[in-house]
Amino acid sequence: MNRDVQKRHTRGNNARLFGEKTKLMNRKEAPRWVRCTLCGGKTRTKVYEDTVLIKFPLYCPKCKREIRIDVVKLKMVLSEEPDA
Repeated sequence: MNRDVQKRHTRGNNARLFGEKTKLMNRKEAPRWVRCTLCGGKTRTKVYEDTVLIKFPLYCPKCKREIRIDVVKLKMVLSEEPDA
């Protein structure tokens, strides 16, 4: 009988932990995938609302190109590169 009580108690803790993880995942700051500005394909880079990237070398596996981008508050623009 004592083991049954322990099992129920353990299940309750796991359910509570799972609920907390779900709450963290459903917060407003859901990550977004960065898309390639040239072909529109999904890259392997995620950004959050508070992510700041400056002159970040973004590689696109679809078109196999690398471009430099700036990301601030989920707004992405191409970095201005000076002419060499």
